[in-house]
Amino acid sequence: QAVVPTVFPVITQNQPSARWFFSSWSPDEKRMVVSVEEHGGTRRLSFLDPFTGAAIAMNGSLPLSATHPAWSPDGTQIAYTASNGWGGDHSLGDIMVLPVSGDELGAAQLLHTGTSLTDAVPAGSADSYPTWSPDSRLIAFGHGNNSRSETGQSALYAMARDGTNVVRLDRASGGASA
Repeated sequence: QAVVPTVFPVITQNQPSARWFFSSWSPDEKRMVVSVEEHGGTRRLSFLDPFTGAAIAMNGSLPLSATHPAWSPDGTQIAYTASNGWGGDHSLGDIMVLPVSGDELGAAQLLHTGTSLTDAVPAGSADSYPTWSPDSRLIAFGHGNNSRSETGQSALYAMARDGTNVVRLDRASGGASA
C-alpha cells in the first residue's frame, strides 16, 4: 500500500503577514522561533505555529536586537545572536541563550562576546549563526568581521553550551591562519 505524505500548509500562504528572516523549529515540531523586524525594527524573536502562522504567546521577555535563532535539540534553550544590525549584515554580535520550558522563557544569558576573540583570524567582533550539536552539548558559531557571507570574513568556532572551552575549528576554517 502506498504511503501518501502529509502536506502541511506553507505559513506565508495562510498568513501573509507572518514574515521573518531567520527561523528554527522546536524539537517537537509544534512551534517555530523566528526573527522579525530585522530591517529598521527592534530585531526581536517571536514564536509561531508552523501550521497556521499564528503567533504563539510565551510567558517571559523576548530579547531585542536578536537574530539567528537556533533551538537546541533537547528543547531547553534557544541560542541566538544579539547584534548591532540585521542578521545578514552586522559587525558586532554576541552569542546568547534563552532558556525554554514549555511556554515559559527564562532570562537571556550571554555565552560569548564577539569582542573577546582579540587574536582571532580573521579579526573582528561579529559572532553569528549559532548552531547546536545533535546532543545539545556544543554550539558552533561563526566569528569574524561581519555576518554577511559574500563580503565578510569569518571562521568557525565551537564551545560548550555554557560558553566555556571556545575552540577555533581550524580544519573547517581553511587552516589556522586562514
